[in-house]
Amino acid sequence: MRSLILTHLEYLELRQITPEELDEWVHALFEIENKAPATVRKTFHIASSVLDYAVVLRKLPANPALVGIVLPAVEEREMPFLEVC
Repeated sequence: MRSLILTHLEYLELRQITPEELDEWVHALFEIENKAPATVRKTFHIASSVLDYAVVLRKLPANPALVGIVLPAVEEREMPFLEVC
């Protein structure tokens, strides 16, 4: 997960991470790198937690990840069960 975050955002300073940058990053993970929706969501939530901590430390005024970034939907799959006859 760390490499998925760093490869896209490491060149930015904290104050340069905007909702637009995050949206482009999510799009790249899902559409270009073909990462599974669950992987994209987990990675995004880790990055959001780091940005939350930056707000606590007063390195950012607000978390840019909390501004309507659309994440890919995870499909619910029905669990198969064996039937007893």
